[in-house]
This record gives sequence, C-alpha cells and structure tokens, in this order.
Amino acid sequence: MYEYVVAKPSELSLSQMKMVLNLWQIEEWQQLTKGEFDDVFYNNEFHLLVDDNGQMLSVSRINFNFQISVSDSIHTIAELVGFVSRKPRHGHGSLLFRHILTSLTERGVEAIGFCEPVSRVFYEKCGVEIFYSQSRFIKEKINGEWVYNSNEDIVNLTLSERTKAIIKGLTTVAPAYLISG
Repeated sequence: MYEYVVAKPSELSLSQMKMVLNLWQIEEWQQLTKGEFDDVFYNNEFHLLVDDNGQMLSVSRINFNFQISVSDSIHTIAELVGFVSRKPRHGHGSLLFRHILTSLTERGVEAIGFCEPVSRVFYEKCGVEIFYSQSRFIKEKINGEWVYNSNEDIVNLTLSERTKAIIKGLTTVAPAYLISG
C-alpha cells in the first residue's frame, strides 16, 4: 500500500527532509538544517509516494518561483523538479507522476518540467506532451551574460493552450529569459 503526500517544506518532518535530500544526492544540500531547508524551498511543495513503513519511494517538488520573460511579458509557471525514485523501474515514479498531474490539474496550476533526452521514454510512456529540445531557447544569466540554456526537453504537464503556444513559439529570434527559477 502506498500513500501520496503533498506538503510544504515546513510540513515535512526532519526524517522526511533527510530522505528527500538523500534521494536527491546534491552534495551542497546534504548539510542543510531543517530551518535552512524550509527557507531554501519556501515557495515549493513536495510530492511524495511513501510506503506503509514510512519509506519514501519517490519524490518530486513543484517550484512556484519559475518565471520567464517573453516579449516583455512575464510568465510564472510552476516547475516540476527533483523528480526521483528510490528504486527506478518499479513503477513508483509513474504512480507519483500520475498523482502530481491530477493534483495540478484539479487545482488549475500550469506547470512544466524539464528532462534530458535519456528521460524522454518515461514521459512519452506517461502520455504527456514533450517540446523536444525547446529549452535551448530559454536564456539564463550566467556571470552577467545572457546565454542559451541546455538542449533539454520541456515537458508539458498542465499548460493552458495560451501558455503552450508561447513555449512552442520560442526561437533564437524570440527567446525567453529566465527571470527567476
């Protein structure tokens, strides 16, 4: 049996926080205190799939700080990040992903995700729309200069038709600029 949990950072217990950080394996975050964790992820929510023993099977977070500027118009779009399963290929990620999609849809939250080409198969199997290599048209400020992002795909989780058209319309001539992420 599994439990699907949605929680703000402050609602996670210390042990849950440690499980999340352990699954993410991002070295600079491993030593965060609970207070620092809550501050870093203040405008995020965590989506967890937990087994009967309280063990985290899969985790992701929704970042509500993601903003891009396109043609002098700012768009805030929720961003799926940190999506990982403790045991890949056991179905936990797919189950959590379906729960996340349902939650976002029911609340009317527009959201995207980013994925490397090696992860395309997962999202294709989940039946979500992928804008292949479209993130290359999002510029990010690095060392004071606007540079193009990676060649990751953009995953359409719950975009409106209007926002979807904006994302699909990005080009080198009409890029987006990452304002905050």
